[in-house]
Amino acid sequence: MLGLYSKLKIGVVGFAITSTAYGQTINQKIGSLSDNEGTSRTRVQLGADSEMPLYHKAMSAAAASVTLTEDKLAFADPEDANLQKITMINRSVSASISQTWDRISDTRILTSFSTDGETTARTYGVGASQWYLHETLRFSFDLSRTTIDKLPENYLDYDSQEIFLPSVVTATGGTIGVRHLATPTTIVDYSVSQIVADDRPASFSGSVGAKQFIPKIHAAVHGTLTRSFNKGRIGKNTNYGQVDAWIGETAYLQELWQGALSKIGYRYYREVEITRAYEDKIQLGSDALSLGLSQDIDAKNLGMKDKLTMDVGYSRYQSNTNIRADSYEAGLTTRF
Repeated sequence: MLGLYSKLKIGVVGFAITSTAYGQTINQKIGSLSDNEGTSRTRVQLGADSEMPLYHKAMSAAAASVTLTEDKLAFADPEDANLQKITMINRSVSASISQTWDRISDTRILTSFSTDGETTARTYGVGASQWYLHETLRFSFDLSRTTIDKLPENYLDYDSQEIFLPSVVTATGGTIGVRHLATPTTIVDYSVSQIVADDRPASFSGSVGAKQFIPKIHAAVHGTLTRSFNKGRIGKNTNYGQVDAWIGETAYLQELWQGALSKIGYRYYREVEITRAYEDKIQLGSDALSLGLSQDIDAKNLGMKDKLTMDVGYSRYQSNTNIRADSYEAGLTTRF
């Protein structure tokens, strides 16, 4: 189940380059997922990122970043002949340039391209941020446009109406965000977004989140609440209905020892969808629990100059349609 937030997210891109530690990064991840219906997926991801300074003068600086990613997914379903031997490979490239002015203002541009051989997506975006009140309140704005090219598709819906999915879909979105440094250890974030796409009613989302750092025990608590919805007439050129969704996420992070960080997270999702056919109302929901551990490794002990980070993760997902899934993931990141 994708859910509204994943479906609507494609039209809005928020991005920023704030790190001054320029360099290159290579990361590799492998993972697997299996559910109680016998479906399984394996994933292998390889990514490379390069961030380079363009210039630095006093409190102003500019940087450029390029990211390459290859994501390979393999599906297996013993009861579905169409999913017995399917492998999808998605390749993407993105580039961005960020300019910081006197440390309190920044502007940014981004472009990205991704394809799996049948569907391609191109995104262009711009954004700006400004700090106020002694750098305790930041306002930001991001605007992006995404164009998706895919094979046209048509099928009969449950009410025997023929649905024609277009081969080209464009979506334009904007996000306004506010970050408040409430105390030296408390960050509160607010954001609102709107996406206007060719094949569905305009969608809206809003979120509020907080991060509380606890220096005495080297820990932090994160929490976010998001609501997303799209309401309006559903035509015959989409397979999405009207959706009203709530997403709640929380996490606890704890430094265990030098270079080791653990994380336990919980995600709650609920959506009410009104389908195009007959306007049936369907309520879907899910809970997900995740555990993670990362460890920095002193590569000098291995005769290497690079910095290494290993991470492992586990998550368990359960929906109100009695689907349960377990996933495992391991990764290695090299910085040089």
